[in-house]
Amino acid sequence: MIFREHARGLFQCGARHLGREGRQVYLWLACADFSRGPDAELLSGSSLAAVVTLDEQRNVVRVRFPRQPTLREDIRAMFPADLQDRVIAGNLEVRPSWDALLERARQAG
Repeated sequence: MIFREHARGLFQCGARHLGREGRQVYLWLACADFSRGPDAELLSGSSLAAVVTLDEQRNVVRVRFPRQPTLREDIRAMFPADLQDRVIAGNLEVRPSWDALLERARQAG
């Protein structure tokens, strides 16, 4: 879903800040497309780790995701040792939560 060219509905993300080293910010993201209105529902979604690189003005210049075929190897290469086990275990809580994102979609009409 994150790698689609166009969202099918209301695209939203929740995030959890895992840490920072210099210009590297480590996040857990939960992003999804939701239909809109009172009967809104999740259309598709993904939950995954990301490394965001910032420039000197703190603008995002790069976002990298571990690749599925080499997930563990990529995580070990991309994330500091103290975050690797949490990222590999996955399924971390984000803010706003999945429920809060769905509620936003219901109100988006």
